[in-house]
Amino acid sequence: PEIHLPLSLPELGVLTERAIGDNELQERELQDHLGRWRALRVWPVQPGGDGGGTVAVALVDIAKLKEDVAQAAAAQAYSEAIVETVMEPLVVLGDDFRILHANSAFHQTFQTDAHVISGQRLADLGAGEWASGELDDFLHRTLKSNRPVRGPEITLDSTHFGRRTFQLSAGLIGQRDSGP
Repeated sequence: PEIHLPLSLPELGVLTERAIGDNELQERELQDHLGRWRALRVWPVQPGGDGGGTVAVALVDIAKLKEDVAQAAAAQAYSEAIVETVMEPLVVLGDDFRILHANSAFHQTFQTDAHVISGQRLADLGAGEWASGELDDFLHRTLKSNRPVRGPEITLDSTHFGRRTFQLSAGLIGQRDSGP
């Protein structure tokens, strides 16, 4: 089938010149006459003298990729909206107990910013029982459980807000690969 793209010959010439001049792939996303997304890719194959050379050109249908990216972004926004509706401090941890995401209530309670705590171990946010290993023990028990776990009350000593006691609860999100 014939494909019509909103691209002029001079525009294609510019992409070709950039590919040869920069010696790297040039790409432009366009919608064809039917509204399907395409990626026009131009990459250098053989340099030539006087600014000339040989390029390869490919037209790739990226409609499914665009749709998948849009669906993933919508799912991410939906998940984040749910997390933000929880009025209690909520934090998402990786298997190594490092912080991946925290809701606004968590940041308000612990007086933190996302960019400051991202990647930190949860136990590193304070002292007292919180950092004594009791928190990590609870998190290890949670990793072994197939259901949400109500944990102990645990005391956190913080330079930001003093001493506070928290009732812990946790559960796994999604499937874990248990290995062979």
